[in-house]
Amino acid sequence: METPNHSNLLDEEKQFSCTFNGCGRTYKTKGNLKTHQKIHSGKFSFYCDYEGCEKGFVSAYSFKVHYRHHTGERPYSCDNNGCAKSFNTLYRLRAHQRVHDGTLFICYFQDCIKGFTTKSDLTKHVRIHTQDRPFQCKEIDCSQAFLASHHLKAHQRTHSGEKPFSCNEKGCERVFASKYGESH
Repeated sequence: METPNHSNLLDEEKQFSCTFNGCGRTYKTKGNLKTHQKIHSGKFSFYCDYEGCEKGFVSAYSFKVHYRHHTGERPYSCDNNGCAKSFNTLYRLRAHQRVHDGTLFICYFQDCIKGFTTKSDLTKHVRIHTQDRPFQCKEIDCSQAFLASHHLKAHQRTHSGEKPFSCNEKGCERVFASKYGESH
């Protein structure tokens, strides 16, 4: 279980915050924050060349991690006895290992006591209890607000008409606003 000192240490480590409207991401270094902020400006240095994918990335690392989704590469394996799980990033492996060693981030809201492997997952979960919806749509006459930034991004496609996800079935040319349509 998480100790207060562990939680406080994590908060102190991430002292550089993104001030872009509605973002709220935090980073350990100023350099990581500056790299992140390029996302908001649309300044991408790397583009995916995998067939049918043209996503842009601000760092070689984020591109490399993305590309692993296409290839299925998972170079980080859990070394816990009897566990065969592997992950595409060291961060995800470390988060998974908390399941084995018991250092989860626990929700103490009322009588919940659910455990999470990352502090960001706990933060998102607590918003369910508090009804906090910090990610608000900026479109005129739209009052939608969301628990997570990726929910807002998916919603914004209803305004733009963007449909970046396509069916993987041979011969099917349908496109969708969310990845969930891919398995129609």
